[in-house]
Amino acid sequence: MLAAGLVIAGLSTFSVTKQILKGSTIIDNTSLEPNLSFAAVTKDLPAGQQLLLSLSSNPSDVPLQALITEPDGNTLAIYNITKTPFTSTTTTKISGDHTLEIKNIGSSSVAINGALLISPVAQQGGGVSLQDNPSAQTFVTYGIGILVGIALVIAGIVVLIIGGIKYARGTKNAPQPGNAPK
Repeated sequence: MLAAGLVIAGLSTFSVTKQILKGSTIIDNTSLEPNLSFAAVTKDLPAGQQLLLSLSSNPSDVPLQALITEPDGNTLAIYNITKTPFTSTTTTKISGDHTLEIKNIGSSSVAINGALLISPVAQQGGGVSLQDNPSAQTFVTYGIGILVGIALVIAGIVVLIIGGIKYARGTKNAPQPGNAPK
């Protein structure tokens, strides 16, 4: 049970992580001098897709500006960040390629880390719809797989503990070879 739970939970977690990171922009320890920018394009996003921007920087008090633009060049979101860590969400209005630009508007250099994650569950009219959304259905399926895997891991640990206790009691109460009755 323990091994099966670990395998199921591991595979489900891997699949969910892969689904979330697919198409996302990862920023890994990128150094920015004053007035310089980091830019990345996220391809073929549908309208109504939820985006999560998360940033951290070192030093954390260097001011940054994050700008997300739509395919037509209009600004979808602009954030003036004075301190990190910073997290915010926005939803795309039109489909196509969206651009993320992070600019160092401070007077000293900064190293940034973070991501622009694409949520596998898009909002539908103020709520979440699983109908006709295979990405969301897959996400929920693997989420259930993670829960089942965790339940099997816990059950496996309990069975191991019970088996260990029974084994310890059995060896303690077993007759010794030199003390057999005559």
